[in-house]
Amino acid sequence: MAGIMLFIIGIMFMAGFIVSLRSLQRRFAFQ
Repeated sequence: MAGIMLFIIGIMFMAGFIVSLRSLQRRFAFQ
């Protein structure tokens, strides 16, 4: 169970990291 929870948390963390990178790229592109 603990391994599955860590796996889900890792996926959510990676998804948030990718979204933040895209928002940063969009911000730099506008500048």
